Amino acid sequence: MERIDSHQPAIRIEIPAVATESTETAEGFYKMRAWQQRCFNDVKDSQYWIINAPMAAGKSFQICAVAADRLRRDEHLKVIIAVPQTIIAAGFRQNKIELPDSTRVEWSVAEGHDLCKQTFPKSSAHLLKFLQGEAYKDMMGRVVLCTHAPLCQHR
Repeated sequence: MERIDSHQPAIRIEIPAVATESTETAEGFYKMRAWQQRCFNDVKDSQYWIINAPMAAGKSFQICAVAADRLRRDEHLKVIIAVPQTIIAAGFRQNKIELPDSTRVEWSVAEGHDLCKQTFPKSSAHLLKFLQGEAYKDMMGRVVLCTHAPLCQHR
């Protein structure tokens, strides 16, 4: 995967609040809504981006979808999803995603990589080990979910 210029500005996507219907397939996967497909296409190859949308619009799902796409295209990529509060981590733990190209991904953060369920000293040490270690071949072995605290500790 080609390295992206680190000086590019962040892409900002703003989504207005609107009522929507479920996008769940018969097999339990979720397709992207129209705004999510546009967002996906706009940010899938960008290094920096911001998604600004109302509560329960599907931002967490969207972040998982973009991360899943990037992880499947780059076997050396690692992803850290950092949330401000542990309660927010719930939206990132499990998602059954259908990407725009119809690829289906069962996003499930590995138990040992969900640092929001660990004490701070333990999560901080685990994050360092994750960053310094080799990338797993398994896509979800290259994903860590944590709060902001371990990131602030090791800046």
